[in-house]
Amino acid sequence: MRGKRGTGACLAGIGLALVLPSGTCAHSVRDAASDAAAMGTAVRPVRVVFSDLDGTLVHFEPWFAKHGVRVVDRESAADGESARDGFRAVVESGAGERRACRVLPPSTMGPGYVSDETVRLVDALRWRGVTFVVITAARKSTLLERLPHLPRADVYVCECGTRILYGDDLELDRDWAARFEHISGPLETDVPADERPQPLWQLCRRMREAGLAVDTRSYYGCFRVSATCAEDVALVEALRAELDAHGVIGCSINLGKFDFYPASCGKGNAVRYLQAKLGLPKADSAALFDDDNDLPMAEECDQQFLPALTSDSIVAAVRAHPQWRVAARCGQGVFAVEELLEALLAALPAASGGAAEKAREAATVAATR
Repeated sequence: MRGKRGTGACLAGIGLALVLPSGTCAHSVRDAASDAAAMGTAVRPVRVVFSDLDGTLVHFEPWFAKHGVRVVDRESAADGESARDGFRAVVESGAGERRACRVLPPSTMGPGYVSDETVRLVDALRWRGVTFVVITAARKSTLLERLPHLPRADVYVCECGTRILYGDDLELDRDWAARFEHISGPLETDVPADERPQPLWQLCRRMREAGLAVDTRSYYGCFRVSATCAEDVALVEALRAELDAHGVIGCSINLGKFDFYPASCGKGNAVRYLQAKLGLPKADSAALFDDDNDLPMAEECDQQFLPALTSDSIVAAVRAHPQWRVAARCGQGVFAVEELLEALLAALPAASGGAAEKAREAATVAATR
């Protein structure tokens, strides 16, 4: 099983910078870069951005250090500063350009970094009337812990597309949750995962009984399985085939782990649902992403933006879709995503504050219907 970050070098194509995992054909990727340049990849105005978190808005030192970016200063917020500031850091590019960053609580990958400039750019997009949706496979508790340090969004989607939350009040979309409650059970429950009777949790228990490493902590619409060897992968696939003969449970791979959830969910289905609910069609949608489990989300959007290429399958997808926009600073963490956010912002037509505010109000009303 390949992890999220492939080992490999950067290849500077014409207008693209591509991260090549081991075994990737350099000539094929160079051809994709040339095709993209020939076609022209002008950014068109959008009304909604669907953005992944890890590797997209949030960056980790083991990943961006491979591309010449380093953390040069770490310090805690001074007394009296807001809790939102938390721990602070400064990252520096290979060319000496610096960014002040918020530092997220550590995860298995260490602390995450979000630049203040990233936050400013997302705020600017939203002020100009663009609806911003954060969509992540992360569990509910992780999202809530990170929330004070992230850019503000209009909608937050977590747990592999099962939990949709609106606005600062994080109002749960109960209509969406009701669609798959017969598979996962209610998203708001005190019943332990081992005692939930629905098909998703029956599969979960069977995998745990088979000796697989199953993670259910703070998961309500999905669970995660670590399969670190070929035997484990084969066992996961056999159990799923045995217990999910009707195909009601979906699966995706994230960070080298298997995520299981109702098949009607997932990032792609959640995006389609929100587009319909908010009146924001595919033609007006952009996806900001970097990993395999984001591909269904990308397919539901008209424009695709990648701050990094993190696996063989992502590189293959770029080769197959040369119109996708890959950051020139690909792999450079905050510098790469800022480049893409700036491009999205620059493509918007000029709008007065009043017009932007009306657009924001319309999106908010639609989200609460």
